[in-house]
Amino acid sequence: MKKEKKPKKEKTGGKGGKKKLLLIPIVLLLVAAIGAAVVLFVLPRFGINLLGGGSGAAAGITYLMGGGAKEVSAAMDHMAADLTGMICDGGSTGCVLKASSGVYTAFLAAMLAVQGVEIPHNFGVVGSSAEQTEKNLGRISDEGMSPMDATIIDIMQKGK
Repeated sequence: MKKEKKPKKEKTGGKGGKKKLLLIPIVLLLVAAIGAAVVLFVLPRFGINLLGGGSGAAAGITYLMGGGAKEVSAAMDHMAADLTGMICDGGSTGCVLKASSGVYTAFLAAMLAVQGVEIPHNFGVVGSSAEQTEKNLGRISDEGMSPMDATIIDIMQKGK
């Protein structure tokens, strides 16, 4: 009698597949930690705000998640739509909370962008292009924040 050969089982990833799946969150957590450190400690030394640093982190995370230029642009629009209006109140404990909001928003912006969710153009501060959005943010910073800075400084000085 002839012995039948058992069909070979296809490999479905096994333990190696699980290692690859675990590697993705670890890489994303590493990116978040680096992003948080950059937003908290490096960018303020160069006069770069939370929105700028968070937008860069969102762009990098989107790229790492497989996004292209369209998704990166959408992630940056999400950042502008979400964090515009957050104000600096003079280097306080609240800055840590604002920085963590920037890191969280960068992840959220990347996840939404990779899923194809976009903020409509010409919606609020979001312009018709990434360049126009940046110009809009620059205008808010230049024209709108100067009086606010003076008011915040006045409040801080009178509160002491």
